Amino acid sequence: MRQLRTEFDTSTNFKTNIMKRFFRSINVKLQYVRVALRKINMPHIGDLVMYKGIECTLIQGVAKPRWDLLPMTKENLAKDKRDIFRFIHEDEFEMQPLWKRAKFAFSSTYRFYMQNWYSIDMNQKGRIAFIQTY
Repeated sequence: MRQLRTEFDTSTNFKTNIMKRFFRSINVKLQYVRVALRKINMPHIGDLVMYKGIECTLIQGVAKPRWDLLPMTKENLAKDKRDIFRFIHEDEFEMQPLWKRAKFAFSSTYRFYMQNWYSIDMNQKGRIAFIQTY
């Protein structure tokens, strides 16, 4: 009888842990969706922008609010050593309209969190670990 009770407690505990992890997974993913929606209007690496009448791509943004831009002209892309506009302030370039880049902005932010923070957030309790707001 005692052995049956122990087996029952173990299986109930196992089911409870699975359900807790399932609900934690849903909670973490919903929080990532919320963060991605909040950051949808911010510049992202890979966004197309206009700078001095030239279409460029954002290639580096570690010195926020300054970005490095790669001109997307055929001549520049054909070169071995490409011209790059360095340390351009966000106010100096014009981003595409939101309706053109919304899907890319959302998916890049959500993918970043899923690839880099999901396993960390699943193993801790409470709020998600990395929310960078600026």
